[in-house]
Amino acid sequence: GFASQHMPWQQWTADQRTAVGEQKRLQLPDGSEVLLNTESAVNIAFNLHERRVVLLDGEVLISAASDPGARPFIVETPQCIVRAPGARFCVRIHGARSQVSVLEGHVDVTPLRLSQSTTLKAGERQSFRSDRFDPVQGFDTRSLAWDKGMLLASNMRLDELLGELGRYRPGVLRCHADVAGLRVSGAFSLRDTDASLRLLSDTLPLKISSLTRYWLSVEPRV
Repeated sequence: GFASQHMPWQQWTADQRTAVGEQKRLQLPDGSEVLLNTESAVNIAFNLHERRVVLLDGEVLISAASDPGARPFIVETPQCIVRAPGARFCVRIHGARSQVSVLEGHVDVTPLRLSQSTTLKAGERQSFRSDRFDPVQGFDTRSLAWDKGMLLASNMRLDELLGELGRYRPGVLRCHADVAGLRVSGAFSLRDTDASLRLLSDTLPLKISSLTRYWLSVEPRV
């Protein structure tokens, strides 16, 4: 079921999609706003009974407006259904999981293969498979800044940080095992990932090796 919902042709034929490094802001008919992050794809279906956004891939930041007709605002992913009466929240597909982060208000989330729901409020984040919940985590809502073109890292592993930067640039960005566990804090540009890599190499014992512009490796400086 997951594979059938996640086939590339559905992303290519999606109502709206973004390329690597691109973001796109959509104003919906009800006044809600959807911001697509890098390499994302959505279908949008509004009718008399509901307002539905189907996230096929990637990540969206949603500001759901209240509806005079009390239609629910629904975000569907391959793993879960999110219902928001009026909230600001982020939904990301990450492999076989979907992650929901709430910035304002609250949302209800139901994994597709469970009847049990959970309610998340502002400052809470949770990941879901189609048949189970991961533990709820608290997070600083100010740290979610990709909509402003920034990645705010606080004691983040280097390999995780590079994984995030790699989402915003074409090609391969690798991390050498010897430096993968280095802890990094700081603000890094997602719109100029080359500048972010230079910042890392200037402030940490790292070097950036390249075969081509599209094949970079972050390695220990000898």
